[in-house]
Amino acid sequence: MKAHFRLLALTIAILSFGELLAQGGYAGGYITYVGQGNNVYNVKMRRYFHCTGLISAPHFPRIPLFDDQFNLLPTSFILFIDDSLSVSLDTNNCTTTPTGICYKYREYDNLAVLPPRTGGYILTNGLGFRSNQVVNLPASTAFLVSSIPSNDGGLNTSPQIGDPLIMSTCLNRPMNITLPVTEPDGDSLSFEFCDVYKTGPSPITYSPPYTTSSPMGGSPPISIDARTGQITGTPTQAGLFTIGICINEWRNGVKISYVTLDYMIQVFKCSYTIADMLTQAEDTTLNCQGQTVNFVNQSQFATTYMWDFGDPTVLTDTSSQVNPTYTYSRPGTYTVRLVTDSGAYCSDTMYSVFDVRDSIKGNLILDSLYCFKDQPIQIDAAMQGVDSNAIYNWDFGPLADKQISVLRVPPPIRWSSGGSHYIELTVRNGNCSTVVGDTVHIKPKLLADMLTADEDPTVLCTGLTVNFTSQSTGATRLHWNFGDTTTLADTSNLSKPGYTYPTPGAYTVTLIAEQNGQCFDTTSFVFNVFEPLQAKIKTSGVYCFEGQDILFQADGVYPPGTTFKWDLGPFANKPFATTALVPHVAFSVPGTYIVKLTATKGVCSVVATDTITTEAWTVNADAGPNQVINEGELLQLDGSPASDYYWSSSHTVMFSSPFGRNPSVEISHTGDSIYFYYVVTDAQGCQGKDTMAVFITSNKEEGGFNIITANGDGRNDFLDLSEYMSGSDCGLTVLNRWGSEVYKVEQYNNDWTGVDNSSNKLPDGTYYYVLFCDREIVLKGPVTIINGQ
Repeated sequence: MKAHFRLLALTIAILSFGELLAQGGYAGGYITYVGQGNNVYNVKMRRYFHCTGLISAPHFPRIPLFDDQFNLLPTSFILFIDDSLSVSLDTNNCTTTPTGICYKYREYDNLAVLPPRTGGYILTNGLGFRSNQVVNLPASTAFLVSSIPSNDGGLNTSPQIGDPLIMSTCLNRPMNITLPVTEPDGDSLSFEFCDVYKTGPSPITYSPPYTTSSPMGGSPPISIDARTGQITGTPTQAGLFTIGICINEWRNGVKISYVTLDYMIQVFKCSYTIADMLTQAEDTTLNCQGQTVNFVNQSQFATTYMWDFGDPTVLTDTSSQVNPTYTYSRPGTYTVRLVTDSGAYCSDTMYSVFDVRDSIKGNLILDSLYCFKDQPIQIDAAMQGVDSNAIYNWDFGPLADKQISVLRVPPPIRWSSGGSHYIELTVRNGNCSTVVGDTVHIKPKLLADMLTADEDPTVLCTGLTVNFTSQSTGATRLHWNFGDTTTLADTSNLSKPGYTYPTPGAYTVTLIAEQNGQCFDTTSFVFNVFEPLQAKIKTSGVYCFEGQDILFQADGVYPPGTTFKWDLGPFANKPFATTALVPHVAFSVPGTYIVKLTATKGVCSVVATDTITTEAWTVNADAGPNQVINEGELLQLDGSPASDYYWSSSHTVMFSSPFGRNPSVEISHTGDSIYFYYVVTDAQGCQGKDTMAVFITSNKEEGGFNIITANGDGRNDFLDLSEYMSGSDCGLTVLNRWGSEVYKVEQYNNDWTGVDNSSNKLPDGTYYYVLFCDREIVLKGPVTIINGQ
């Protein structure tokens, strides 16, 4: 179905009084149906005609069928005349209908079998010619359209239009027409103004200034209620008008069908009187003008007037003037009555209530300027022309803690920010009202505030010199007093001043915040000032590893109440401590350690660090030079002096005393060497140690002398193989115990002192040498190096 066929058409005809319009021909109509089930519909059509045009109405009109896209279907059917009746006119006892206004309608019906089809059916009929006297449309043919739902099968019944339909109304008289439409299926209906159509069908363009949505104009404009179908408005022009109305059928929120209505009504100038006066509701300037009231007559079609001003204090409160003036004896509310053409058949009466009183005057009572802390502020008003029934409405703005009030004297008000805040008071007394306003000026919020030791205790960590910080808001000037009673110079105007106190103590610091010399605020706080923390670490005691006994001491400046925390590390016998003195500390292994002391006074902390070194064998011990003795020879040891001595050896020997400084030793070991170990202890328990090697030789060596001491004593300082060198071209190669070459020379001069090829001393131990002469091995054997390496 094309969009412009989802419409209904209503034609309203308006005639000037005495003018004869629409002399014959079409005057509107519609098509409806009642579902009978089994694909059967009882199709009905009503067509309206002027009374003289009824004789030309067809007896057997044909109903062509279209699909929902308005394509003509091969099926149609004929309707039969059912009845012809007259149409009621909207008249009353004071209205004379112009001669010749007469309408009748003719009804048709028949049964039609319409099988279900997707998209349903469109029922149509051309009605004939519209009158050429229609004001809002050009002359044309007319066309009705209604629809049957998709795949319905004779079950749906369209909206039904009944009687009466009003065919006439009066010019400049409010019109109120309720369309007599019902919906037998219980479906929902909606109503709207829409296009009207000519044969085709094609929409007809309204003659300017009329449109589809405003087909008649009027004041107020003619309109239709979408839910009830009620047509309201006041026609302001005589003539014949056509209005399109769509009646839509809805089921479960979906539109399933529609019916078009094409209908005319005649509007003419009626001969009745209207009693009317200008009321205070229509013109508010009539309110509150004192006790003398000038009444304005707005009646129509009247010749005489009778006023009753409703003053109960007198009997002479009447007038027959057109626009009378009356002075009431006192303020009050009075019901005024106006009767037009009193005693006539079409007399009319109007009542209106007048509130008679003087105007309201007054002003707000407030100061020109307030400090922020002056809040809450009491606001009042001085009003004249009010009584005890007056209604007060205060508006203090969005920033007030109480934005509105209906009390005559509102509660004190507090605003959340400074600035200019507009206050408005509306006073109503009866129909009189007035609005008074003023601006309250509040200085910005002023707050004296300082950073205290409660908020940030670290402000006291600087000792006798305290750095103060103002946190004041809204201040233009600051005044500090640091509470030092020993001087008058303990003041400042800075926002972040510093002050050095002479001694520790409790000082009351005061801060005054000023705002342009008009507003002031004060705050105070007691600062407990103390000497600054100065942490140091002092150590004493025995530091050598063997006899260590170390005392750690917190040395510095510490106010009363200072706490200590030592961190001596995981190798200390006391890793942590919380006393000022930490005695008898020892470390498990020798080394250098970082020691940390944290001194804390409240939230103030300082850290001191130091290093402590513990070394093993710090005492100088000397076991003497390495020695070479013959087998069976008595060895004499001679060590450096100390407090205590102890000798030991790598092999079993017999000491004359292992705890003496210079014992003698009997050696039974048959090897080529033996080591002696010398440990000494001083008076503090610190120790030292040294090692001495003794090489034992037999009286006769084979293969060359095999010990090198190279200590510069002239004995065994180099490897002397001269007695084995048989040629002039002799070289020497030395291997370590793993067979790697450590020394090699092509021409050996009996000068090897136990070094490698880079002249570095080789570690003590036994090596293997090979002597070549004239490219042949002449000697090989072990050699022991004793260099102390």
